Amino acid sequence: MSNMFAEWDKAYDAKAMKEEVKEAAEKSKDFEDLKPGTYPVYVKQMELTETKETKAPMLAIQLKVSEGEFKGRMMFVNFVLTSPYVIHKANTFLKGLGTDVTVEFDSYKQYDDMLEDIYEWTENHECDYDVEYSITESKGKSYNEYKVVAVYSN
Repeated sequence: MSNMFAEWDKAYDAKAMKEEVKEAAEKSKDFEDLKPGTYPVYVKQMELTETKETKAPMLAIQLKVSEGEFKGRMMFVNFVLTSPYVIHKANTFLKGLGTDVTVEFDSYKQYDDMLEDIYEWTENHECDYDVEYSITESKGKSYNEYKVVAVYSN
């Protein structure tokens, strides 16, 4: 086993790594997690993708904070679309975006096409939103919750 550590010490510059860890710690203070609250945001990206580990279908939405103390920070809203309840929650969020696109689930291909239409609509209408972010506890686990509370469009 001790050979393994010697090999790692040769392969990686531990002194440089120590300094980089220090720098990363300082920079991470600029990117602390968003606290629960309501944030002014716009839709930066929206896609149907898959989870890294299980390859399950997932709706991934990136929202960018547009004003205030956290301006420029990203909010990641993800829904793993493998249960009717989560699809319902995703649909509720998407309906809250206030587009004229009908939000429904018929198939994953249809859902992907619908997401493209929703994203395009938010872009064309230069939409901004107030999104409420909260953390709920259930059965000993924490869950991030997101709710659109106001829509602003041109």
